[in-house]
Amino acid sequence: MARYTDWREIGSGGHANVYRVLDTRLGRDMAIKMLNAQASRNDALISGLRDEVLISHDLRHHRICAIHDLYEGVDGVSGEHGVGIVMDLIEGFDAKKWIRDNRGDLTATAEKRLTFLRHVTEALDFAHDRTKNGKIVLVHRDLKPANVFLFGGDITDPVIMDFGISIIGGESGAANVGGTPSYMAPEQFEAPAQVDARSDLFALGVMAYELFTDQLPPTSLRDIIRTRKPPRPRVEEIPPPSTFCPVLPPEVDMVILALMAYEQAARPASAAEVLKVLKAARLVTPRVPSVMRDHVSERVQVEGGTYYMGSEASSPMANEKPYRRLKLSPFLIDAHPVTNAAFRDFARTAGRRPQPMSDDPVFGRDDHPVVGVTWEDARDYAAWVSGRLPTEAEWECAARGGQRFALYPWGAEPPTTTRANIDMTRQATSPVMAFPDGRNPLGLFDMCGNVWEWCFDSFDQDWYGKLRHDDRNPRNDVLGAPRCLRGGSFEAVADSGRCAFRSFAAPSERRRDVGFRVVYDL
Repeated sequence: MARYTDWREIGSGGHANVYRVLDTRLGRDMAIKMLNAQASRNDALISGLRDEVLISHDLRHHRICAIHDLYEGVDGVSGEHGVGIVMDLIEGFDAKKWIRDNRGDLTATAEKRLTFLRHVTEALDFAHDRTKNGKIVLVHRDLKPANVFLFGGDITDPVIMDFGISIIGGESGAANVGGTPSYMAPEQFEAPAQVDARSDLFALGVMAYELFTDQLPPTSLRDIIRTRKPPRPRVEEIPPPSTFCPVLPPEVDMVILALMAYEQAARPASAAEVLKVLKAARLVTPRVPSVMRDHVSERVQVEGGTYYMGSEASSPMANEKPYRRLKLSPFLIDAHPVTNAAFRDFARTAGRRPQPMSDDPVFGRDDHPVVGVTWEDARDYAAWVSGRLPTEAEWECAARGGQRFALYPWGAEPPTTTRANIDMTRQATSPVMAFPDGRNPLGLFDMCGNVWEWCFDSFDQDWYGKLRHDDRNPRNDVLGAPRCLRGGSFEAVADSGRCAFRSFAAPSERRRDVGFRVVYDL
């Protein structure tokens, strides 16, 4: 008696048909994916099916469809002999159908969509973590909604299908070009040998953008067969998903846009990084300008006491030495840089001209940090909200968040695309508080990257040498001298985002990468 009986076709694709069958040995229904007659003559596709069986033995995860065995026999419907794989039968339908059926219902289903994205990212993280000799060996290369099945049609219960064109051993080549153009990464078309886990992350970003906007992003290679050239839009000019689904928090916007970066190095380094952001993300009340105009609620207290400023002797930066032990009085500091929306309130109330980039479609967005302001503009705004600009000592000690020699606000690790907007991973500013992974222990956002921040102090290359241990609340005010900048910016090198890094500019200078935050005396 044949092991597999009661063949019923339940799906078909370009190369294969899928059947529901009864496994008479186990007494349960299974699915068999059989190459069609034409595909059965393609040695590469047959090899792909064999690979899928081998890969599945390393991918036992409840979010990845289990493949049990290779099947070689008659399909039981057409009577044709062929090659296939035996896999779990999943009752439901794919995410492509769900997205199509739920078009226009973005906000009401946002929580379910976010849960779906978390689960798919979790499965990718598991797959990419299968390593050999320290190298990632499994890359899907055809991640798309049609390859994500939903148990019972439930978008919150997905399972990834078809690891059959995955790379085994970390190798790939021109003959292995694979994927669906709408979701494939640029390197899959231009340089298949460079395909790696970040190629899957690009596809994840395209899927996520479609999930929260009901449309493919401008980064999609959907027209690649006609154009023969991957699109390369500026990521910061792509409308963020929250434009269409306003309950999405800025950190989800940022991670989705980062996933779709043209350059592999500009994308998050791993699915684990993305998953960390998604797990912490919570939907928000739709943001309106008035939310960003609250000048009271977004403040953090820094306790008075002993702090350390500067770098140890091993630092190559002379203007950060010698390090000094200081006494600071307690103060409040803004949790994030001053936004465009808040500065517009000031300009309107005080009868001043708006900042020069106020109408820019990216730099002028309400929830982005204000830029193009002089030191005097920043000083006057601070006085308007009953505050002042931070001294260098206050800024640096607040950035370290109570960690004595923290290299960066979060610790010793260098910036990543999920921690900070720095080192030209984007070409413009990003919304304030969009990088919770880079928040310091005090709860301060954007102390590394996004914009340089004006400080009160005049810049002096030898200032630290003029200080003494236990000086209280040091400040340096020299009329007409350049003023200090701290924190790095979106277009600054990663090293400039260190807590101790010092820069400066003329107080009258207006730059697209310079903003500020305010401190308040207690």
